[in-house]
Amino acid sequence: MKIAFIIQSEGRGHLTQAMAMNEMLIRNGHQVVGIFVGGSGKPLPIFFSEAIQAPIYQLKSPYLIFKGKALSLWATTQNIIRFLFDYIRSLKILNQNLTKLQPDLILNFYEVLGGFHQQFYQPIAPMICIGHQYLLLHPNFEHPEGWLHRLIINSNTRLTSLKAKKMMALSFDKKPNSNQIVVVPPLIRSKVLALKASRQNFLLVYLTNAALAQEIIDWQSKNLSVKIVGFWDNATTTINENLVFNALDGSLFLEKLSQCRGLITTAGFESVCEAMFLNKPVMMVPVPNHYEQACNAKDGQRIGAGISNKSFDIDKFESYLQNHQNIEPIFKEWINAAEKIILDEMI
Repeated sequence: MKIAFIIQSEGRGHLTQAMAMNEMLIRNGHQVVGIFVGGSGKPLPIFFSEAIQAPIYQLKSPYLIFKGKALSLWATTQNIIRFLFDYIRSLKILNQNLTKLQPDLILNFYEVLGGFHQQFYQPIAPMICIGHQYLLLHPNFEHPEGWLHRLIINSNTRLTSLKAKKMMALSFDKKPNSNQIVVVPPLIRSKVLALKASRQNFLLVYLTNAALAQEIIDWQSKNLSVKIVGFWDNATTTINENLVFNALDGSLFLEKLSQCRGLITTAGFESVCEAMFLNKPVMMVPVPNHYEQACNAKDGQRIGAGISNKSFDIDKFESYLQNHQNIEPIFKEWINAAEKIILDEMI
């Protein structure tokens, strides 16, 4: 079967999910004929472009705007209006190339262009959507407070899935299917599955927004003996001998994740899954106004991945680490079922 991917590229989660799916499909004799990546247009991470053999097409599409530490819905909306005609051109380019490729199936990793394409153009192939955001539409999902933010993200999720055949909702654990929503295990790359976990005496920090780093720096300046290895969207910077922030690097991050004694992060779904697989407790601190991350943090705490908090209170995390319960065996059993469950639903 010939399959095309449409991927939202902001953050690294959808890209790494697509990488895992690509590996799975190739192992089972299928062909990925083209990959369409939406977003701001910034260069794709090297770890993604080097892992993918299919042709990659970058398209301008809506993306989130951050002001300081917080997600700005107003700035994001203004940006969508500003580049509206670019997005319309992207839809035309997407349709032209899909027409040439003639895939048997389209997999949409939470990119709104995919939904609009199926709605406004004659569908070239059926579309299946895949991502953890589709779980937020599930009637059994426990939402945090914030009805307006919930309305906004769920509206966007529905736009990505216009005329979709089904939605595969990536989940930390099993849930019953509901209408078009099929609950499936997370997609984790073979590179992560092959890692051997150890425990060295340092904490790992992963921030997609460097503006959030000051809390970490301030805490560590009062606890200089605590070693912290950080990753952020900025150049590599040494704060002191026990605090270094590295530029985002997929391979180095996974190496440090497999070695750390705990992860402190902004509650991205993929990072939490990788930490759970490697039995690394997580402190999840959602970016202000980022409802999706608030959902991930609440759900991650429910399943036992770690603790959710509104600030980077590392003292609280240090206390939690002493009593963390290992959920790795149950989670790995769920992960190991992913290939059969997903392929059965897709093929």
